[in-house]
Amino acid sequence: MKKLERKQLYIGGAAIVLIAAFSLLLYRPLHGKILQVRNAKAQQIAVEKDAFSKKQNLPIMREKLSQAKKETGEFSERIPADRQLGQLLQSIAEAMNSQHLKDQVVAPGSEVSLEKLNCIPVRMQCSGTMKQIFAFFRTLEGLERIIKIEQVQLKNNADLSGVVSMNAIASVYYQGSK
Repeated sequence: MKKLERKQLYIGGAAIVLIAAFSLLLYRPLHGKILQVRNAKAQQIAVEKDAFSKKQNLPIMREKLSQAKKETGEFSERIPADRQLGQLLQSIAEAMNSQHLKDQVVAPGSEVSLEKLNCIPVRMQCSGTMKQIFAFFRTLEGLERIIKIEQVQLKNNADLSGVVSMNAIASVYYQGSK
């Protein structure tokens, strides 16, 4: 019987060695990889949830962008690449003529260069009724080019006939070549 017990011990020892080898050589590395896959899956789920929540906000952001474009127009389209000053001064004079304003003066000032924009101040002078002058400003607002009114001075004529003299300084912009 003693020989049989020894064989059993050898078999039992071999089984323990095989189990230990399996555990060390196969199970542990596979278990580590399973944990890595689970962590990667959890991170992927978190990214998907974040993307989904951002996707939910996308229509709102598109609506805001559309609204901002409506309010401001296409900025780069309203600021030309070159001066086009003659055309602009003619448009301003035509706007004054369309409102039947008198004593018209439209004169450009000295150009100011900025980093990406250049600015030309334009002095405007005319006379007419308040209704005509405000209609002139509305016409300027509708021009394709951005015109920023910097300063406006309105003076009632001495005879108080309802005619007002207007002096204004506006800035017009064009894209710089720098």
